[in-house]
This record gives sequence, C-alpha cells and structure tokens, in this order.
Amino acid sequence: MAQILIIDDDAMVCETLLSIFNGMGHIISYQQTLKEGVAQIDSCPMDVVFFDVGLPDGNGLDAIEIIK
Repeated sequence: MAQILIIDDDAMVCETLLSIFNGMGHIISYQQTLKEGVAQIDSCPMDVVFFDVGLPDGNGLDAIEIIK
C-alpha cells in the first residue's frame, strides 16, 4: 500500500485517479494547486506524486526538486 498524492487542477482527473487507486488499496489524496501540494508533501511524505505541469500557480516541473 502506497501513499499517493495527485496535484492537478482538474477535479475530474483527480476524482478518477482517486477512484482507481483507492480500489487498489492505496492511500490517496489530491490538491488542486502546487502550493497546497507542496505543503502536503512537507507535512506528510508521499511514496508517489502525480502532478500536472500546467497548474494555476505554477508549472509542476519547476517543483520537481522540492517534490523529490
């Protein structure tokens, strides 16, 4: 079982992935901004992070070093 975070501003994408990974027994959450996603990672390390590159508050690729 993995801790998974999705950072994406498209709620439908988040809900779809949430449903898929929950069904596989993983613990999953999502945030819709880069700032909120990074804050969640800071408070609770994740095993896997899926992120969008076009977020309302920045490019997910720019935060890859922080996410790592």
